[in-house]
Amino acid sequence: MSFMQQQIEPGFAYVIETNWGSFVVTTDVCGVIDGLEAVGDYMDDDEVTNGFIHACNVLRDYVDGKIVSIELAKGYLARMSAPGYMDCTDWGLYETEAEARDALTDMYGDDE
Repeated sequence: MSFMQQQIEPGFAYVIETNWGSFVVTTDVCGVIDGLEAVGDYMDDDEVTNGFIHACNVLRDYVDGKIVSIELAKGYLARMSAPGYMDCTDWGLYETEAEARDALTDMYGDDE
């Protein structure tokens, strides 16, 4: 058995686009943000409102760069994790469990 193992679970996450790339932050980490409570809710920097500023303040510790857009999405969260340790990769969000498993295998290989 390898040190790092696939961890895949259904869940909700914020998909955040920044000027440095895309990030996935689970709602377990930051909670539910006002204005982004339903799947598909979306905010971007085209219309900077108090809600967008609040969301940026909540999420800024979890991403790099300037936040451009935030969307609440539902799917399968996937990462590599070392059970019993704090070692893990960043989360990815996928539509199906099979897609998540394939993405992890493509990215990190399969030691089984």
